[in-house]
Amino acid sequence: MAPRLLVLLFAFSVISRYGPAQERSLYWRDLTVSAFLDSGGKLHVEERQAMVFTGDWNGGERVFRLVLGQDFHLETLARVDRDGGQEVELAPGDLSEVDQYKWIDSNTLRWRSRLPESEFFNGTEITYVLRYTLSHILDYEKGRYVLDHDFVFPQRSGTIQAFTLTLGLDPVWQPLRPFDAPAGIGPVPPGRGYVVRLPLRYEGTGTPAFVRLGTPPAVRYLLFFFVAAVLVSILAFFYRREKSLGRFAPLIPVSSINEGWVENNILQYSPELVGTIWDESVGAAEVASVLARLVVEGKLQSEVRKDVLHLKLLDRDGLIGYERDLVNALFFDGGDETDTDRVKAHYRKTGFDPSSKIRGPLEQQMLETLGSPGAGPKPSRMPSLILLLAGLALVASACFSGAYEIVAGIAGACILFSLYLPSRIMAGFWRKRLVRQLPHFIFLMIPLAIMTGLFAWVTLSGFLRAGAPVFAGLSLLFVAAVRSVLNAAKSREEPAQIAFRKKFAAARDYFREQLSRRNPSLRDAWYPYLLAFGLGTFVERWFKAYAGPVPAGAHAASSQGRSIGSTGSSWTGGGGAFGGGGASASWAAVAGSMAAGVAAPSSSSGGGGGHSGGGGGGGW
Repeated sequence: MAPRLLVLLFAFSVISRYGPAQERSLYWRDLTVSAFLDSGGKLHVEERQAMVFTGDWNGGERVFRLVLGQDFHLETLARVDRDGGQEVELAPGDLSEVDQYKWIDSNTLRWRSRLPESEFFNGTEITYVLRYTLSHILDYEKGRYVLDHDFVFPQRSGTIQAFTLTLGLDPVWQPLRPFDAPAGIGPVPPGRGYVVRLPLRYEGTGTPAFVRLGTPPAVRYLLFFFVAAVLVSILAFFYRREKSLGRFAPLIPVSSINEGWVENNILQYSPELVGTIWDESVGAAEVASVLARLVVEGKLQSEVRKDVLHLKLLDRDGLIGYERDLVNALFFDGGDETDTDRVKAHYRKTGFDPSSKIRGPLEQQMLETLGSPGAGPKPSRMPSLILLLAGLALVASACFSGAYEIVAGIAGACILFSLYLPSRIMAGFWRKRLVRQLPHFIFLMIPLAIMTGLFAWVTLSGFLRAGAPVFAGLSLLFVAAVRSVLNAAKSREEPAQIAFRKKFAAARDYFREQLSRRNPSLRDAWYPYLLAFGLGTFVERWFKAYAGPVPAGAHAASSQGRSIGSTGSSWTGGGGAFGGGGASASWAAVAGSMAAGVAAPSSSSGGGGGHSGGGGGGGW
């Protein structure tokens, strides 16, 4: 019996000492805050927290909510002795001893009130006194200063039974409306704070030292109008330059084009070269036009069966240059037949870009025919580079002005870059456009318009409290971004080159307009040119709308050498060479699939409002 009795006594002593682990609570019997706003704009705060612990708490915690740009300084953290009422100042440490405190992160302060092996708290009240100073907490709005501060920490687990606030102001600060500080209000439940928003008039000399005023309105307005004037001049110069090169000159009217004009101006060039010169690129459309031309010339035979393009090689010896390279890549096994599925299966592991087989020679032919597209007048990059470097230097100077300036400068630069990048990419595409430039230019300008709107709002509203160097730096970066985008959109061609390419653009408009008619002035042998211009879908629409049965013996005309389409006056939507009348649209789709190639396998595997103060508090 004696051993059992000893065990029971031991268990009883443990339970009575530590209590049930689940009984854990914390509340504040009283929170008294005394604050004083000095002449320079610093807020000196004393928090007297009477905390009541129950359970296995280690100690207290205070989370300080700091708005960007505010500065915080902890002066003292003390415990009020329960016997004599004396303050016992806590010391920084690793929290291994009672009355030590430690910053867990930049905003969270913890202090120890009980060792792990000590008895649990049981309604134990401990009073702590925190003294700290806040700088740059006043806002400056429309010529007045505003104190917008939460003197209670809402993010806590317990209730504050009674709250008292005493707020003192240096005589240089005169409230613009009456304010009565609360005394003994409560209870204040978790999640609720006490925000004081008090407009003030400054009656001191000069400006308060610890208030972030930002850039004066006059300077901001001057920067805005200067940047606006520069942007207008940049846009005007861009328009005059492009107009002088003939970028905006109208195309030859479709009504002035006929079959003779097409033969004299278009058919003397191969369809793939026409496509290359038209959009200054070599891709799937040019590959499909080569295959279609070889079919028209009788060197290949094609048939579409169940959405698969089957090709048969009829004249290997007649192939020259890139024709042979392309055909050898498609007829990879040395045989005379291939199809879309076989090409995809063969190149599944390695990938295959058919346009690479013809790109070099076609670009060389374009160079010989048109001259180098990049040989025209090149805009100078030096002004944009100077603006960029000067802007970055001014933004970098913010590193010596505090965290707010640094974050404002970096954030502004990042926003500018994120909007600049899509415009810069689209500008490269717009540079090659010859027709319908206005709607595409508007699309190009959307990110720049957003950038302009943000710049105008930030500059005119004064939302950003950054100093003049940051504003000036962001202004220069903004101008550099706009200038760089417009430089990328400027043509690099001579007027004669632009006029030459516009002939091909006019031919494309002519083909497109003819495909809207029941009886177009087209020939089946021109089908490769339609593919080179990317008009395969328009052929399909024409056939669905107008085509009838294919006349017996209809076929695509053959031609000799490089000039095709001089014979065969009828238009059947492609003719027998492409699988029968109307099958040409399907031929275009499946040929486009083959011309697009095979992609290489991937190597990858698979809170709070705008006021200051607040924060949280409690135990841990």
